[in-house]
Amino acid sequence: EGSCAAPSTSKMPFKQMENISRYLEGCSKLGVPSYDSFQTVALYENKDWMAVLNNIHSLGRVAQKVEGFSGPTLGAKLAGANKRNFTEDQLRQSAAAPTFIGKGSHGGATQSGMFDGSKNIVRTDLPAGCSDAMTRMTMGSSGLASQAGSVDAGRNIVRGATPAGKENAAAKAAPVAAACAPSDASNAVARCLDMGSGGGATRATYVKYEEREAEDGGSVLYGLDRELAEKAKLKFDPQLETDARAWIEGVLGEKLADGPLQPELKDGIVLCRLLNTIKEGSCAAPSTSKMPFKQMENISRYLEGCSKLGVPSYDSFQTVALYENKDWMAVLNNIHSLGRVAQKVEGFSGPTLGAKLAGANKRNFTEDQLRQSAAAPTFIGKGSHGGATQSGMFDGSKNIVRTDLPAGCSDAMTRMTMGSSGLASQAGSVDKSRNIVRNMG
Repeated sequence: EGSCAAPSTSKMPFKQMENISRYLEGCSKLGVPSYDSFQTVALYENKDWMAVLNNIHSLGRVAQKVEGFSGPTLGAKLAGANKRNFTEDQLRQSAAAPTFIGKGSHGGATQSGMFDGSKNIVRTDLPAGCSDAMTRMTMGSSGLASQAGSVDAGRNIVRGATPAGKENAAAKAAPVAAACAPSDASNAVARCLDMGSGGGATRATYVKYEEREAEDGGSVLYGLDRELAEKAKLKFDPQLETDARAWIEGVLGEKLADGPLQPELKDGIVLCRLLNTIKEGSCAAPSTSKMPFKQMENISRYLEGCSKLGVPSYDSFQTVALYENKDWMAVLNNIHSLGRVAQKVEGFSGPTLGAKLAGANKRNFTEDQLRQSAAAPTFIGKGSHGGATQSGMFDGSKNIVRTDLPAGCSDAMTRMTMGSSGLASQAGSVDKSRNIVRNMG
């Protein structure tokens, strides 16, 4: 009783979201872990229904430990603390005892049988008993595996020459053979790996969460969110943000805090004030509450005001694009669109942002002008009379069969393309001088 304030029965969206926020605060007081909580929009807008169900199941487990509650159960009861008391001798012994992971084959954990080297094309010269150790073929340069003997040096002109600075392969292999000796084959893999390239150990590099948080600008993202953020960085134009900041400061007459612009606009208060400065009453008074749904409601009011002023819908953005910084470029494009529209708002004479939108240029024609234009041929229909010709499109200067047209007519149609209408014929193209029957007529 009393773990949650009395809910509101109002149908207003922000009141219903406020009920959900009160429920989540009550869950936290009862002991529901924070990782079993959910965002308000996950339930109200059905963004993540599984998170809501997980929260309810977690509440069912926690409820079984609430004093005085004897109702139905959901899920397994949470385990309670099982405090144990150890003596000083027991604590000292446990600190010196090796763990199961560190025991290796002595603890029963081996890699025996994991690597079958019986069918290797190049077999190793490890002694018997090292079958469970890492072979030289899998050790690479870390294990000093070489191709000695694979190249026939018997025909070298200069034999026995060893390049300066190069050690004998057998000398290099000695530490490995010692590390993989059958007397201590259980730790051969670990020692061979620790030798690394050139005798040094190769270790992974880890980055602290704080360092990664500083690199990513305060938020560490993973998976798809990280890929989307990287794509958004490629689209980001710093000049757009600089121009938007300067314009907002100029309209409001005050300077915003230094640093990124997104945190300054996140709660929606600055944007609502910006709209009301451009045109009084275009946006409802913003809420100064720190509750997330209240700040998101301010952003929604700003977007509604933009629509009333005439900002196109394709220049709008989703609330989470600003509040959760999902699509910062969409927010900047919206501000620039508002800057263009503001130049046409009656009574606003503040600073400008972007080019002014073109207005209608209505023209009035008389009845005679309209009748003449309806009967006038278009330029496309005029043909050569309107100046459209094919002059120069066909070059006949290099034709194999030349015409006997006078000079200056190279752009005219030749007789070869004129056909019989242009008196072109095939006379003389057929030789009849050797016909057996001749035409005497």
